[in-house]
Amino acid sequence: MASNLRDYYEVLGVDRSATQDEIKRAFRAKARVLHPDTHPDDPASGDKFRQVNEAYEVLGDPEKRKKYDALGAAWNMPERDGHTQGPHGFGGFRPMSPSELDDLFGRDRQFSDFFYSMFGGMGSSTSRHSAPRKGLDIEGRIDITVEEACQGTSRRVSLEDGVRERTIEVHVPAGMRNGGKIRLAGQGSPGRNGGTAGNLVLTVSVRPSTAFGLEGDSITTVAAVPLRHMLLGGEVLVPTPQGKMVTLRIPEGTQNGARLRLRGMGWPKSRRHEAGDLIVETKAVLPSHLSAEARSVLGQYL
Repeated sequence: MASNLRDYYEVLGVDRSATQDEIKRAFRAKARVLHPDTHPDDPASGDKFRQVNEAYEVLGDPEKRKKYDALGAAWNMPERDGHTQGPHGFGGFRPMSPSELDDLFGRDRQFSDFFYSMFGGMGSSTSRHSAPRKGLDIEGRIDITVEEACQGTSRRVSLEDGVRERTIEVHVPAGMRNGGKIRLAGQGSPGRNGGTAGNLVLTVSVRPSTAFGLEGDSITTVAAVPLRHMLLGGEVLVPTPQGKMVTLRIPEGTQNGARLRLRGMGWPKSRRHEAGDLIVETKAVLPSHLSAEARSVLGQYL
């Protein structure tokens, strides 16, 4: 039978209309806050912890929740034949398996064996230690320039997985965008009891360089354009982040600071993205010396 008559929805802090996912999230949050490992000097923390577990055992099971909604505290009353235990013992509440605990909390090192033994039932601490368990993932970040993102590069990454320190070479493929992730299987923390190692997950941060900037999904640069081309039209060579030089046509009468677009000359095409554009901002280059004739001509038209 239930250990108290408190409203289970109140125990978890959710409305009666809450979805199963909302109930699961509420239980996870409550358990993390109340678990006895964080309250070693509070004898009552164990009881509060069990109340939260009890409430989730009912509300987290759609069938039990339906009975509870209909019958309230009497949902799990003994049958007439005198049997008082539910199908799992403990008055209808079953212990959670280590895999269920992992589904709710992940393999979080902050939870001690006492936590697992309390919520996992008798013997769960032993089974938790004997079963193969995958190692934790390690997360990190690497910074690269626009050119490195477009051409591909590599980084040496130092890791500490709780067992040893090591350094590995990480290849960054060409076309990696800002915020993209690189996942290296088996490079995380070691597994336990024969379990596989976790993964290394690196988030890539692409930074502007002296030659190229970022603007949304486009790459930007500045091109020096002779005044003659600005006035009469012409062509200039422009570097791309892939390390090539391409020809940019300057229309007649282009204004200083105009932004011209080179289609497909920005980000290279990748599995997830089409090729991006290179936006070129024009910067007029004035002649350092004018002849008398040039001065006379300009004076007539400017």
